[in-house]
Amino acid sequence: MPLAVGLFVVARIGGGTNARSSHYGDLLLVLHVGMLTAAFAGFTLAAGLAALYLWQERRLKGRAPDILRMRLPPLASLEFLAWRTILVSLPLLTLGLAIGVVRQHREGGSFNQREILTLVAWVVYGAFLASRPTGRRAACLALGGFVLVVAARVALAGSHFT
Repeated sequence: MPLAVGLFVVARIGGGTNARSSHYGDLLLVLHVGMLTAAFAGFTLAAGLAALYLWQERRLKGRAPDILRMRLPPLASLEFLAWRTILVSLPLLTLGLAIGVVRQHREGGSFNQREILTLVAWVVYGAFLASRPTGRRAACLALGGFVLVVAARVALAGSHFT
């Protein structure tokens, strides 16, 4: 918490909180950012579950000598939890994108690379839910979608506001 408070103080001093917009625009921004953050957090969790699935599957197929001593969840549980997490996160991403498009249309903006990459991630996760893959394929598809999320959030971080 001290780090978060410090960052808020730095943002306030730097003028990052002096955006001029209507109350309606502020509400849309809060909803947009909140829903996208929750969706990306869900996709991160799903990617972690998928990576754990792949790691555990490799150890089981390799007949690791200590596999019975480790207390890991069954592969079916990991797969189901990853699917369920994506099932909850995709509607949040959809709503967050829709609100962002509405807000951007009101302000006269245009699409940028970050939004296009986020739409591609939306398509990948939508295909994941529509095709309902299982096993290794499901884990790889979840991790592939997460690579797009990371690219949209980290690699193109500055392109969204310019």
